[in-house]
Amino acid sequence: MKLRIYLLTLLLGVLGFAGCEAAEQNMRETALPASAEAPAEKTIAESHGKAAKEETAETPLLPIDASPLANDDFILHGMALGDRVDSLIRNMGVPDAISRGSVSDTYTWKDFTARVNHAVTEESAWKVMGKTAPPTGLTEYRSERKDLETLRGIHAGSSREAVLRAYGRPLRLLWDGEKRDFLLTYEAGDQEISFTIHKNVVKSLHVSYLSEKKKKKTETQERHDFLPKGDFSLAGLSLGQRFKNYSFMEWERKMMNPGEEIWYYEGYGVRMTKKEHWIMAFFLTDDRMLTPRGLAMGDDQSTAEMLYGAPQKLEMDTSTGSPRTAYVYFSQGQKEVLILYFKNKKVDGIVCAGNPQRRK
Repeated sequence: MKLRIYLLTLLLGVLGFAGCEAAEQNMRETALPASAEAPAEKTIAESHGKAAKEETAETPLLPIDASPLANDDFILHGMALGDRVDSLIRNMGVPDAISRGSVSDTYTWKDFTARVNHAVTEESAWKVMGKTAPPTGLTEYRSERKDLETLRGIHAGSSREAVLRAYGRPLRLLWDGEKRDFLLTYEAGDQEISFTIHKNVVKSLHVSYLSEKKKKKTETQERHDFLPKGDFSLAGLSLGQRFKNYSFMEWERKMMNPGEEIWYYEGYGVRMTKKEHWIMAFFLTDDRMLTPRGLAMGDDQSTAEMLYGAPQKLEMDTSTGSPRTAYVYFSQGQKEVLILYFKNKKVDGIVCAGNPQRRK
């Protein structure tokens, strides 16, 4: 009961907040977003959301592909890492430009770039240095072409949600706040594929071998009983820390009462104490911001369930006038709570806050 009352408080927390101040300011690049929305934010959210959906034509959702990544998933238009340059040219035609180097050559076509390493002639020298000789042949490529797609059906121009449904939860998600880009990265074996997302569509995809540094990192798979700490952050901010205002993004408005403030940015808001600016909660307002797993407002419920699994608690929210299903997830120790709201099988709100039942 306490949790249900608190969820209502989070959603209606802007009641009693008065005034909107206008000012200018800019924000800086960080990694990781995650959070949520509330009804008072809906005016901003809906106005942007409708415009965003008009920009991108509605396409049927891809089916969810739960299969693990394999070597074939790093092939694009018949091109695979390790291919010889003559194979590359057979697939792409004569390049527009070639940049020669001592170790590798870069081949450029319209909206496509590939790097090909020369054959290693002195492999023994690398062994003496205690290093592995670099791979030869095609070692990385970047595509911005809509006619070249991966075996999972993703290409430049595909939707962000299509990437999630085709490839699953990204291993890493980074946010470039200055460019308004997100980078979703996946790995398998010694290969990596990443998708640069801009305005909810794939701007480019990049395939390469993993660096030696990345190979040495051990990958840990968290249990799904509780969400890991990274899921309770947003744009480099964490619950309980003091809010820091970035320089590269203007806030859109502020609301305040005697004890608290809410600052709104592109796609999200931050609720904090008035005097010390300790962060109390995050929420998404529209699809311009993503959670650390890549989820956004308006995504399908099945996409959210694929990314986050079954909730620890299931609630019904009626604070907005029409019923919404609330999936509640906790951190280890249940100190933090993440709430995903669904209406008509779509994500209708995402809130991240401290768990009131664990407060001392």
